[in-house]
Amino acid sequence: MKNLHYIIVWLPGEIFCQVGLDIKEASPFAHTMAAELTNGNMGYVASTIAHENRKKVLPDYDLAEMSYETRLSLYTNCVPETHAQMVETARMLMKQLKR
Repeated sequence: MKNLHYIIVWLPGEIFCQVGLDIKEASPFAHTMAAELTNGNMGYVASTIAHENRKKVLPDYDLAEMSYETRLSLYTNCVPETHAQMVETARMLMKQLKR
C-alpha cells in the first residue's frame, strides 16, 4: 500500500475541527480527510484546546457544569484526553497502512 496518496479517517462522534487538523498533520499520506459521525456516535469530541480554555475561563467549575461540548453528559461521553487518543490511534493506523 506504499503507493496510496489519499486516506479517509473515519471517526465516531461530532469531532471538533482541531482534532481533524491534528490527524491531517500526523498523516504520512499526501491527502488526508477526517470524516465524523461514522461507525457510531460517541457524542461531541472536544479538542484539548477547548478543555484548556474552559479551565482558564472558569477554573472553579466542575467538568459536568460546563458548556455542552466539554462536559460529560448523556450525549458527550468523552474525557479531555480523547482528542490525543484519537490522533495517536489514527497516526499508528495510518503508519501501518503506509508500509
